[in-house]
Amino acid sequence: MPAYATVNVVKRATKVDPKLAKDQLQALQENWRAWGPETFLRFNIWILGKKEVILGRGRDQKRSRLIPFSYNPIQRKQEKELAKWNIFLKARQIGETTWVLCRRVFCPTIISPGSNGHLISQNGGRATEHFRIVKRAHKHFASIDPTDREGNELSESLKANVLHTMYSSRKELVFDFLDSTISVGSAEVEEAAQGLTLHHVACSEVARWPGNADETLSNMKEAIVLDGTLDLESTANEATGYFFQEYQRAERGASAFKAHFSPWWEEPTYRIDTTEEEIGDLEADERALIEKYHLDMAQVAFRRAKKLSLRHNFDEKYPEDAASAFLLKGSCFFDKEILKLRLLELMSYEPTARFSGGKGYIYKERVKGRRYIIGADTASGKMPDLQAEPDDAAGRQV
Repeated sequence: MPAYATVNVVKRATKVDPKLAKDQLQALQENWRAWGPETFLRFNIWILGKKEVILGRGRDQKRSRLIPFSYNPIQRKQEKELAKWNIFLKARQIGETTWVLCRRVFCPTIISPGSNGHLISQNGGRATEHFRIVKRAHKHFASIDPTDREGNELSESLKANVLHTMYSSRKELVFDFLDSTISVGSAEVEEAAQGLTLHHVACSEVARWPGNADETLSNMKEAIVLDGTLDLESTANEATGYFFQEYQRAERGASAFKAHFSPWWEEPTYRIDTTEEEIGDLEADERALIEKYHLDMAQVAFRRAKKLSLRHNFDEKYPEDAASAFLLKGSCFFDKEILKLRLLELMSYEPTARFSGGKGYIYKERVKGRRYIIGADTASGKMPDLQAEPDDAAGRQV
């Protein structure tokens, strides 16, 4: 365990001690630089885990769902690849929203006086849930044991001084010494964050935002300072809408965002113990995944169970590649399993060259004198009517 930078500890007071708060801020900033974000979160942030754990020793043992924030392999990979603006296409239940909120909003805000962090949730209900994560991170910050106030003098002293807060009636923490705020809003309000000055912003489940996500984000982007951070995260939701379009642009390098994708099998808990006898004969897509990505039988068993439970929603909830996450959801004329096999086959091809200017790849040279047909379908197939906006690429007379 790294040594915590020296922080003076006093009993919680009703009034902030400015000198002590200044020393504590400097210590937090030094720890962030010396430890790095992963270690800083592990020793300071507590979250709710998926399962209960045992805290304490001997007679003082107790069961709790509160656990230190430890990176999983997906979060560790994302940390290494982070840019100022990021867009994350995620699988279900990998802790993405919690990670983005704590790593990209909460911690940068509390070590940067005069900064404002903001999360835009899918709706009001989700905003309430996400604000609980913020309050939990603050309540137990730097605690040794969050279930026992004894021995947590450092945590109490930090909250009484550098992290002293005033609560407003909204979903907002106001740090009076730091002159910083952390707030959570809802995408149901199209003018969310309009008129504010923001430094660290995250947006959750953007593919499922109500209304016009492009317009909501346009308003919010104007509130972010030039060196501010912005992170969009979501599971897929059909090959349409702002999140799909922005992710496609980011993958091509034609966006201000950096694209991040991790298939479900990079989450180590996504497996079901089994035997080869229980697995039996492998399906064609299972053999293709094992050959290309080296899945083991426990992962195959997990995949089978989820596909049986979720059916056509599996590729959205537990994506295996970015293309199928978007394309294999919703109505589709062609057999989706055949499309998935064809996609896996195409992904195994290696390009032989690039077009001049780097705008595309060449996989096979054309044969002189041979005729070729090129087709493209960019539409979802929705016809314009009185209740829906026209599809940008269908239902028009040309």
